[in-house]
Amino acid sequence: MRMHIVLSALCLLLLSSAAGAAEWYERITLGGDFRYRAEMIKVEYKEDDSRDRIRARLRAMGEANGSWSVGLGLATGSDDPVSTNATLTGGYSRKGIMLDLAFVDFHPGAIAGLNLIAGKMNLPFEVAAKTELMWDNDLTPEGLALRYRRAACARAEVFLNGAMFDIRDTDPDDLGEAWMLGGQAGLDAKLPRGVGLTIGAGYFNYEGAIGRFGFYRPSDFYGNTTQLWRGTTEIGGYSYYYRGYARDFNIIEALGVVDFGLREWADFALFGTYVNNIRAEDRNVGWLAGGSASRGRDRGALKLSANYRRLESDAVIGAFTDSDFIGGGTGGKGWELGFTCGAAKGVDLNATWFLDVKNITDKRFETDYERLQLDVQAKF
Repeated sequence: MRMHIVLSALCLLLLSSAAGAAEWYERITLGGDFRYRAEMIKVEYKEDDSRDRIRARLRAMGEANGSWSVGLGLATGSDDPVSTNATLTGGYSRKGIMLDLAFVDFHPGAIAGLNLIAGKMNLPFEVAAKTELMWDNDLTPEGLALRYRRAACARAEVFLNGAMFDIRDTDPDDLGEAWMLGGQAGLDAKLPRGVGLTIGAGYFNYEGAIGRFGFYRPSDFYGNTTQLWRGTTEIGGYSYYYRGYARDFNIIEALGVVDFGLREWADFALFGTYVNNIRAEDRNVGWLAGGSASRGRDRGALKLSANYRRLESDAVIGAFTDSDFIGGGTGGKGWELGFTCGAAKGVDLNATWFLDVKNITDKRFETDYERLQLDVQAKF
């Protein structure tokens, strides 16, 4: 009986809103992508590994009104903050679907170019040519953010981005809160002869890092320096020892991109990023430099890219940086080479080759790391 009442109520609700159905439907935008990846990994002194992985993402953006919108996203994978891959293994076991995005975006008409965002969101900071020196592209941080763009003149606009991200909530067993407060400012300019220029600088202050467990997995620090710390239990006041971050993280960043629009159908770009954790006395610098060349769109499009990076142990938070470079984390150097071919509209074939060295902090433990990824990706 109760089920009949619920069904009847739903039918009445649908009938009453039928006249306005097209209106709300037109305010929702859906998008997503699917990727199939064949991956081969070679690590010095270890057996070679190969695996097939998939990634599927579905995202929706709904306009509540002219000033408010809501974003939701689902993705394959586990709770790993820097990966949405699902490995094809486990005897046809079901693969996990996780909440990847959930945010509200306030963009008042009275202040053009301003976005105030709250929730689990896409990264609100600019990065150089989608490179991942500080942040993995799959990272969807949580908290509050501000993005603002305004024309500085006819050929340039300034951008200001800021955020406060929640990393760990208050928990007596987890050594208290941890959060990040960061800001970034920069300029996008159109120079003569079709040249585009982007420059920016940022400052990112992590509170509650030094002396605590790992931000993601308590016992894993992804290359960041650790040391033994002494703690005291709340009940009984007993002493114990644990391993935690040895250094705090206050990171300054500079980035730049020069884009040479050679023709309408061809493009060449140079890009770079520099980071420095000013709270660490050594092993605190990272940098990346590279370039790309591309031509065409959709079917027959081609793109070649290459970058070299060196990322010291305490330059950035290891849990949030590129999960493919050296297998994830900090303390490495090497090349990333990429090739993309457009197979059809919305469908790309990609090849990415990492030629890296791990554990660069101590030459005695340096290890060669090689990773080849072959992808088929379709977007809608």
